[in-house]
Amino acid sequence: NSSFIALLNVLYGVQIPPVTRDYPDTWGYPLDGNYITQEQWRGVWNLLGSKHGVTYWRHLQTYWWSRLFLTRAQRYYNEIVYVTARPERMHDAAVDALKALGVDSPRVIIAHEKAETLARIGATDFIDDRDRNFDECLHLPMRFYMQDQPWNRAYRHADVRRVYTPLGILTGEQAAA
Repeated sequence: NSSFIALLNVLYGVQIPPVTRDYPDTWGYPLDGNYITQEQWRGVWNLLGSKHGVTYWRHLQTYWWSRLFLTRAQRYYNEIVYVTARPERMHDAAVDALKALGVDSPRVIIAHEKAETLARIGATDFIDDRDRNFDECLHLPMRFYMQDQPWNRAYRHADVRRVYTPLGILTGEQAAA
């Protein structure tokens, strides 16, 4: 996303093309495109996991529809749970970010194994934009929605519905084919 690209520019002076409808076409685009080294990749994630990363996570740019979706979803679902693989110390920053988006009582779970967590909490719906997160969860009895992004366009699975925004999920509209 643009926040991550800007951070890489500040830290390493690299010029990565801006996010467009068709770019980046992989999740690990800074590495895949040879914009940064593996050492720099580890360095940026170490920074984002440190106390200095709290401001980044708290103010991370969201999708244009995030506030509207979360406001409506609070009326539609019994509970909204945000499961993220962010560093543990970023829990409160994620809670603060969700409150800023209008979530009344955000529940944030830090977990690197999403399937195990989703099964434990009895999730009914799963929305994500990272393709590999679906593969580990497809055995679970739930509905799957992939937020359409250039980096996940190659991913296809009959049980995963691609959506341009998750707003249609709440109204029963078919979003993207």
